Amino acid sequence: MNFHSTICSISAILLRAILKEDDFMMFSRRDLSKLIVPLIIESLLGVTIGMLDSMMVSNAGEAAVSGVSLVDTINLLLVYLF
Repeated sequence: MNFHSTICSISAILLRAILKEDDFMMFSRRDLSKLIVPLIIESLLGVTIGMLDSMMVSNAGEAAVSGVSLVDTINLLLVYLF
């Protein structure tokens, strides 16, 4: 056996082991999708609220829009961190 065939056989063994998802996955895809869908909806709602806040203060001037956008960005950052 040469080096190339040894590497190919090792990678084939590893690939077969990885593809057996039941042995290595802590959560199923269904469990993960149950967690991810509400997170995506929350993110979309947070961005939508930020846009609506900016639209509401758009008549007050550039400084107001900048302030609201800055606070909204910090708010979203805190929500994503915690």
